[in-house]
Amino acid sequence: MTKLSLSDAKEALRIALIDLKNIGIEDDIVIKIKDFQKKKIDAVGIYRSFTQFRSKPTFWLDENFPTVSANISKEVWEDDCEDQRIESEYWRGLIDTCFHLYGRVIAECLRMQDNEGYALIVDNFTNEDEFAEDFIAYVQYQLDDRYNPIIQRYKALIV
Repeated sequence: MTKLSLSDAKEALRIALIDLKNIGIEDDIVIKIKDFQKKKIDAVGIYRSFTQFRSKPTFWLDENFPTVSANISKEVWEDDCEDQRIESEYWRGLIDTCFHLYGRVIAECLRMQDNEGYALIVDNFTNEDEFAEDFIAYVQYQLDDRYNPIIQRYKALIV
């Protein structure tokens, strides 16, 4: 079984950070590889809650990501992006996971520091998970106007 390498995780994060910068978000993120099966975690990636307030946002990616992503249907890892940097569902999945986890960072920051900003999430999305999932497409295409005021409020907090 192939394990996720730290170099692949860092490359996916590097690409994700370029796209985040394109929407005005610049951040420094720590990425680590963990064995989620051993910890009985049912996810491909996790944002370590509150790390953004202690140091830098920290993302954990499952070391079994290559195997898990191969078993996830193409409907989940939408491969319709014409981005030439993305060669496969594996890479699309890694990068999308970074976007999703960053959506979690935004939601947590607003929940803790900006009630009105967090209300924009609550009023426009079913929950924080939907916000984070839809954030993937927002970063790629910037077509969802619900995100504009949320991103502006978030950027004002991290200046």
